[in-house]
Parts: sequence; C-alpha cells; structure tokens
Amino acid sequence: MKKRVAAICLLFALSACSKNETKPFKIGLINFVLGKVYLIGKDGTEISAKAGLPLDSGMKIKTIGKDSICEVYIAENAIKLFGDSIVSVDVLAHDSEAESDNSIFKLEKGRVMGIVKNKLMKNENFQINTPTCTAAVRGTTFFVSHEKKSSSVSCIDGKVEVSSPKSKPVVVEENESAEVSKTQKIKKSDIDKDKAVALKKDSEIKELTPENKETFTKIDSGDAESRDSVRKKIKRINYPTKKDSKGNSKDDDESGSADVFFFKSND
Repeated sequence: MKKRVAAICLLFALSACSKNETKPFKIGLINFVLGKVYLIGKDGTEISAKAGLPLDSGMKIKTIGKDSICEVYIAENAIKLFGDSIVSVDVLAHDSEAESDNSIFKLEKGRVMGIVKNKLMKNENFQINTPTCTAAVRGTTFFVSHEKKSSSVSCIDGKVEVSSPKSKPVVVEENESAEVSKTQKIKKSDIDKDKAVALKKDSEIKELTPENKETFTKIDSGDAESRDSVRKKIKRINYPTKKDSKGNSKDDDESGSADVFFFKSND
C-alpha cells in the first residue's frame, strides 16, 4: 500500500514538473523593427525580423539601410541596432548555480546601443565586443560602433569598461567616449554638447510590448507551454522547414534532423 501511495505521489510530481519548468533560462525578444531587418539562424538562413520573434545564442541580426532599426529586449535589458549593422549573439545564458545572467554580443559592423537598467551583480556580465575592443558594463546606457579596423564607445549614463589587446582597460564615464584600434592605445575624450544631444535622442527605445511582457512573465514563472512554444520558434529560425523530393514541407520535429536546446543551465 505504501509503495502504491509513493508511486502515485511520484506521478503527481512528474505531472507538475511537466507543466512548469522551474529552471530559469535566457532569451531575447525582438520588440520593434523599422525598415529592412533580418534575423539569421545558425544555418545562415535569413528571415524578416518582426516583433515577438525570439533571439538565442548563435543567431545574428542584420539591418539594411541607414534608417533601419531593430530593438531587442533581454528581460529588462536591451540592445538597439541602427542602420547597416550586424550583431551576433555569442552568449545568452543563465547560470543556475551562481544565479547569474550573462549576455555577450559581437558587433561585426555598424552601430549598436546597449541598455542595462539595473546594476548587475559581480558574477553577471553584459558586454558588446567588436574586432578591436570589449565594452563591459554593470548598469548604463552606451553606444558601440565599428567600421573597418577601429571602434568607438560612447557613454551617456553610468560607466563602461573598455579594453583592447593593445591597451589596459579604460573606464569611460558619462558624456565620455573612447576610440579604439588594433595598433594604438585607447584614446578617451569628452563628448561635445551637440553629439550628447544626438546620442540622447538615439537612446530612446520603445516600451516592452504587452505580448513580449507576457512571454517573459510566463517564462520567468517556469511555464512549460510557453517555453516549448518559444523553443519551437527558435528551432524553425535556426533550421527552417525543409522540403522532400516532392516539394512537400518536412518538419524537423518529425525528421529528427535538428537538435536545438532552448535554454542553458548548469543543473
């Protein structure tokens, strides 16, 4: 009798786990798109970006045209791509043992803004890399641009630590900027008033949409249905639906050709 009761309790526990995933995981959600913006999956396929699409490690965002914009939220933090830019998502992960989040992006070309609303813990990381520098923050609003062999980091709020292979780390504070190249030391200077006004205007970002807010809330609560729904979207972006010899759609879920893990945990 005791064994039967224990088995029933185990079934209830497993059922509860299937409905709610308690392990946290990390994603980004596209919140606003203007102009020509594309989301690039792991296999290199490009799709038109739109609000609500998820972003995961290994993906890229590309904007075409000087007026194109893409805004992405990662929980309360965000990045904003400006025209003719490419940003790859190197790391979006939650370390369950350390209870910390890590977000690392690489700006391949163009210009991107990073917003970290709340001060990060010591074991957390939010940074934007370029081929010539790394900009790491704890809580701030900053811009990073890269063209050819040089990068620029401008801070309009808080502090940013900028480092490069040829120079010791430099702290860039509010209304300061730093120029970085592969062959020279980091050069820091003040931002003039006109540029500061322009940067302040560029830092404006849309509020989180109700749909994205609901998605983040459900994910944070451990809702398995929401997790699975977003996981499927990520899978389709990374490995688009293929067609058989007759031209019929062939879903990766059925073929078993894709193996994409949606969340990362050390548990």
